[in-house]
Amino acid sequence: MKRKLVCVLGLGLFGSSVAKSLARNGMDVIAMDLSMDHVEEVMDEVDLAIQGDFTKFDQLEAVGVADVDAAVIAAGERLEVAILGIMNLKKLGVENVIVKTKNEDYK
Repeated sequence: MKRKLVCVLGLGLFGSSVAKSLARNGMDVIAMDLSMDHVEEVMDEVDLAIQGDFTKFDQLEAVGVADVDAAVIAAGERLEVAILGIMNLKKLGVENVIVKTKNEDYK
């Protein structure tokens, strides 16, 4: 059986925990964050860890995000960033998108 490929965008406390947990449970994981410190924290546990901006369509496309089975966006309090990420993932044809945000308006 083919392993599931999941993309985790945003590697703060929540995102890095999700990425590591998915990898430990047998899934292939692509992880992306603007912070190289966050990328380095997960790079030994996931299949591909990249410093990048998931609000930029071309960066997601370049690393093969169009091929993922699901994506998780962990954008913290940055609702606008989450929305841009969702738009890019949908444009790439990713059907299963999970978003976690701390925005007070959407709790």
